[in-house]
Amino acid sequence: VGGMAEVYLAVAEGMAGFEKTVVLKRLHPEHTRDAELLAMFLDEARLMARLRHPNIAEVYDIGHEGGEYFFTMEHVPGEDVRE
Repeated sequence: VGGMAEVYLAVAEGMAGFEKTVVLKRLHPEHTRDAELLAMFLDEARLMARLRHPNIAEVYDIGHEGGEYFFTMEHVPGEDVRE
């Protein structure tokens, strides 16, 4: 949990039993009415989606569902910065 968004480990599911572990970053609901913070969040997703580098997680999708904004990214297993 950060100041602008929350990050979750999730499983994307598809047809024929397809599953893929992903990371979902969701804008805090109270920020959806703040045009500047919403623009920053969407800009981050768009910028990351353009970058291709082994040390940068790939963005798979950007979405808006039930009034909430999110994007999904590649899950890179390993230790986090705290560890």
